[in-house]
Amino acid sequence: MSKRRPGGRARKEVRIQEEEEDTSRLYRTPLSAEAAKYCSRPVAESPWGLDGLAEIQISGDRHYRPERLPSGRKERPKSARLHTMYYQNLDYVHGIADTLRTLELSNTGLFAFPQELVERLLNIETLILDDNNLTTEGFPTCFKDLVSLTSLSVRNNGLTGIPSSWSYLFQLTSLLPTTIRYPHLERLTKLQVLSLQGNCIEEIPREFYALKKLECLNLSHNSIASVTVDVKRLINLRELDLSHNCLAFLIPDLFLLPKLDGLQVSNNEVVKIPTVALKTKNKRTIDSVDLSFNKLTRFPENVFLIAEKLDLTSNSIRVINNSAFKKLDWRTTKQLCMHDNPLNNPPRDVAEGGLKAMLHYYFETKVDSKIYQGIKVFLLGSGGCGKSSLVQTFLDQQSRLCTEDEETICLDIYDYQIDTSDDLADPRPLSLSIWDCSGNPDYMPYIFPFLHFPSLALILFDLTEYTTENFSELIGQWIDTLILRNNRAVFILIGTKADLCKEPEKVLELAQKDTEEYIKNYLDSIDHEIGCIERLDQISAAFNEQYKQYLSLKNFKPLFHPEALITSSAQMLGFNRLESVLVELATQTKTFPSVMRVIPALWGDAENFFDDLGQNQNIISFNELANIVHKQFGLRHLTGQICQYLHDSGRAIFNEREPSFKETVVLRPSVLFEHTCTLFRHNLYDFLMDPSDKEEVRERFVRDYSAAEFTKAVELCTVHGILLHNLLKMFFGTGKRRFTLINYLCDCLQWCYRIGGPVENPDSELPHQRELNFDLERDEDGKVKTDTSKVSLLVPNLVRSPEPTVAQTHWQNAALRVSAGFRFSRFTPSMFFERLLVCLHTERLRYQYHWQNGVLAFDAEDDNVWIRVTKEDPEDKSYLVVLSCGVVTEERFNFVRLQEPVEDSEEVVALKTQLARVWKCLLPSLLEAEKVLKQYPAAWFRREVKCPECGEMTFWGEWLSPKEAQDSEAKPCRACHADILSCLLVQPRVSKRSTRPTIRSDVAVKLQDSPAPGAAAANPADGEVNEALNFDASQKRVATEGRKSVSFM
Repeated sequence: MSKRRPGGRARKEVRIQEEEEDTSRLYRTPLSAEAAKYCSRPVAESPWGLDGLAEIQISGDRHYRPERLPSGRKERPKSARLHTMYYQNLDYVHGIADTLRTLELSNTGLFAFPQELVERLLNIETLILDDNNLTTEGFPTCFKDLVSLTSLSVRNNGLTGIPSSWSYLFQLTSLLPTTIRYPHLERLTKLQVLSLQGNCIEEIPREFYALKKLECLNLSHNSIASVTVDVKRLINLRELDLSHNCLAFLIPDLFLLPKLDGLQVSNNEVVKIPTVALKTKNKRTIDSVDLSFNKLTRFPENVFLIAEKLDLTSNSIRVINNSAFKKLDWRTTKQLCMHDNPLNNPPRDVAEGGLKAMLHYYFETKVDSKIYQGIKVFLLGSGGCGKSSLVQTFLDQQSRLCTEDEETICLDIYDYQIDTSDDLADPRPLSLSIWDCSGNPDYMPYIFPFLHFPSLALILFDLTEYTTENFSELIGQWIDTLILRNNRAVFILIGTKADLCKEPEKVLELAQKDTEEYIKNYLDSIDHEIGCIERLDQISAAFNEQYKQYLSLKNFKPLFHPEALITSSAQMLGFNRLESVLVELATQTKTFPSVMRVIPALWGDAENFFDDLGQNQNIISFNELANIVHKQFGLRHLTGQICQYLHDSGRAIFNEREPSFKETVVLRPSVLFEHTCTLFRHNLYDFLMDPSDKEEVRERFVRDYSAAEFTKAVELCTVHGILLHNLLKMFFGTGKRRFTLINYLCDCLQWCYRIGGPVENPDSELPHQRELNFDLERDEDGKVKTDTSKVSLLVPNLVRSPEPTVAQTHWQNAALRVSAGFRFSRFTPSMFFERLLVCLHTERLRYQYHWQNGVLAFDAEDDNVWIRVTKEDPEDKSYLVVLSCGVVTEERFNFVRLQEPVEDSEEVVALKTQLARVWKCLLPSLLEAEKVLKQYPAAWFRREVKCPECGEMTFWGEWLSPKEAQDSEAKPCRACHADILSCLLVQPRVSKRSTRPTIRSDVAVKLQDSPAPGAAAANPADGEVNEALNFDASQKRVATEGRKSVSFM
């Protein structure tokens, strides 16, 4: 009889008994010999039960000990946690190493990582070694073979540096060490998380800044006293924790990190927050900024604008200016915490209620507050003289020294207020819009149009470099720029870097003396030229035009502060005096009568509305803006005055005093300059093609285009001055807003500032030869109807290509040429030549070739007439712009020198016939150049015409007053003494007699068609007829004869 098999309950008891025996046997098993080599824990029974010995996570989570529950499917353990180093646990880890991805060996007493274990864990991804006794030498060389390791935690160990083997863990994305030395850390290029809280770190190691993929950096509870500008290299950083450190100052680069979502700086010693130059084009918000438990005394308005949640608990802030709430409405989702601050405005109980309560208080008290206009302040000076350091130090009231990496690109705009009243009940803030202009001469063409008056200029120069010999380079050229733009100059002379100069007072006194002498010589030279003309016995019409020009220059009004200032941004020297001088000069009602005027409250509402409107449509036509203002406020008739107020105070760009500026309004000047910086930066080619940033450039710009297309677009831009539509798309993004922005930007550059203009997509095969059409098809509102995906931008100032040979060949075919131009001797007008090219490119003149110093075009009405516009630099250090027009004909004219009277000869008649075609094209171009010159009210220039015999510019240009030259048959050349026909020097007379019958008949038809009574309707017609009949009479004013040769300029 067989033995009876135990039942289910008996089998369960047997299994439990076996498990207890196995557990007892494990408790009695000492550490393996292998583990004893690396573990400092004494050999003893483990205090842990079975679960404590080894926690194994199986794929599918079926059972923690799969061998106890047999299954046909092979288990795949994913993670393991060992609390002891008994051999059974190590052996089991060896057995599951192929599938193991996470291993935790925390608090096991390890002082060195087992080499045998490394050889088996080649697929491990996460390794946790916290709370051990590991040292830098405790990691074997073979540790670098863990190539799949992505996360490593070694907190609370004995590490003093990064082991050399870690530098080969290229897949590592998370590192949580406790150490203060980090050699070879920059090799961990994929590191994303780095935590170093609770150490004694005094400064952030430079190796951290090479971790471009780092997303989370925790440096809390250390002793960090400063953060360097290198932090801007962490372009992917999202979370930064600097709480519980010793920071007293924060750099603006922290707030400008492109992907930052959270910034923790609580429990530090921060006294002031720097001024942050926000780039509106790429503006983004930070989810949370924690500045609680610091020593702030001034509300950080610029940080408040970019942070969704701002915590300023337990600081020393007393006042929040109303300007902080101007751009907010009731729908805002922002959060502001101001608990435990000694607030006076708004009251403390209001601030305790949160941002909504503060907004309600602001809108209630806004009616009683006053708005003052303010003034623009330009910072001018050569590159590297310390303009950016001065403005940052002035704004933050603490030392700020900008590095070379913080070079100003084109222009930065800052807002600042100075309280000019001691009465707290009636504050009178002076609002300054500070425009920090780049000293790089490549940007001056784009800054020059905006140097309007009324404005105040600060001319800065480096005290350590100044001598009388380089006065023109450091100071004189900036005075010339102000004079050339406005025919007046209001400025303060400021010497910088006084801490580096041995005798700053002596150098400053010399500079001030040279400045006074320079202005005196300028005024004396004007008087000299006027005196030369006035001493003539008789003045010709050409001299009369020159005389009028000098009389206008005589209106020059220099005004500069009699006290030049010494400053040092490093030592905060001279800034209190600078502030007082600014207030003293800006509040002079005789010079600036409108700076401190009170602005109507409704204008302030319109200003806020314009700012909101500028977020979606920054550049807008004046008529369109007037319609919008009429619908919103009913102030159509005041739109011009409001825009002019915003322009004078630096908050918009619009000038009704200048025709080219009153057609378009730029609601946010900073946005326009940001686009200008992007398109026209001086190192655009290096910026786009630098190999060190090629990966980033490809990611930003060429996601939709091949490398070859990108290279071609960059070459067309930097060499031929053409910004293709795909490159514009790379700069400005995609979507409807991008198309609108490009159209308005092109219109603004062409019609307002004459910098460039839209063209149809050019032929890329011949970059130097193309018919570029500026006048695209437009609708009734003036918007471009052409497909915006085909619109490109031509900027003559960017053209760097030489004159093509084919252009020279075409020009040589023009047998008969007339050359006239403008010679500038004292001031070189910025961008005059480039603006002239933009203005001349019309439906009539079709550009065929363009190069750095010229263009060649043909007349659309007469394609055998060609015009060539060039700029030259003669040996006499003058600046010459020449417009040459020629006609392609088979006839050859050698009879340009008049030997004897042959007025009605066939040769002369044929010559005049051909010249009439030339002047028909050349004269409108010269008159267009005269319009452009009106933007330079203080330009010293002379109109000249080239002698066809000797090729020298020896004749006065008389196209504005041609009567005298038209009355004479010929004029002698001052160089070759040849008698040159007058029809080669001035436009031929146009007879009006043949038009009189036509005018009379047209007037008669109008009289017959007019239903008005005869007397009432006849008066206008009679005036029209009389005007026509007296046309020749006005041309017959006899110019005085007898002239003397006078040398000008």
